Amino acid sequence: MSNPYEARERGTDKNRLFFFGIVLLLIGVALPILGMAGTIGGMMHSFGELAETENASADSLASGISRSLAATLVAPIIGVVTAVVGVVLMVVARRGRGGQQLEDL
Repeated sequence: MSNPYEARERGTDKNRLFFFGIVLLLIGVALPILGMAGTIGGMMHSFGELAETENASADSLASGISRSLAATLVAPIIGVVTAVVGVVLMVVARRGRGGQQLEDL
């Protein structure tokens, strides 16, 4: 016979794991949006500096744009990895609750 407190603690751990998976999934969804916001801000900064200088060169503009586009590249990659980890945690937690299968999600 198992201890009812142990079963309750295991259920609580699964609930925490499921909640943590949801949080990671939401972070994964938000990161690409933040990356695009960083890109837009960086582009505005680059073109603002271009407008303020009298002798603007293509090199200075290209440098600012490349820094801005780095946010566009990195944020979605991190977001996808974070979201996948979140979904895996949710599946693991859900399987622990009554033995539900992946198809049930």
